Amino acid sequence: MDEKVLFKISLLSGLLGIFIIFLILERVDLNDSNIGSINLTLVDQEVKIKGYITNFKETPGLYLITIKDNTGEIPVIVFKENPINLSKNQLIEIYGIIVEYKSKPEVQAKTIKVF
Repeated sequence: MDEKVLFKISLLSGLLGIFIIFLILERVDLNDSNIGSINLTLVDQEVKIKGYITNFKETPGLYLITIKDNTGEIPVIVFKENPINLSKNQLIEIYGIIVEYKSKPEVQAKTIKVF
């Protein structure tokens, strides 16, 4: 076969493979985690948690939120990119990464969904 034809076939196959991976990732979703099951062994893991806001504080660079479900509560850090309107007792869903702060787990939020 001609090199140009092989190049076009390989390029098309690679692009098609990347497109298929993106389609699969769109459909993959994390299961909700119980807040009580989050501990330091899960640092750097992605989680999705749902709970009620029990504490909300705004600082110049971030929001400090504490959310609670029926298994426990955990601090959540949200870096200010866009202003958000949250208040106590709101039900929210957080997608983020577990981090360690002062030897305790926290969630560093990537996205927040308000119900």
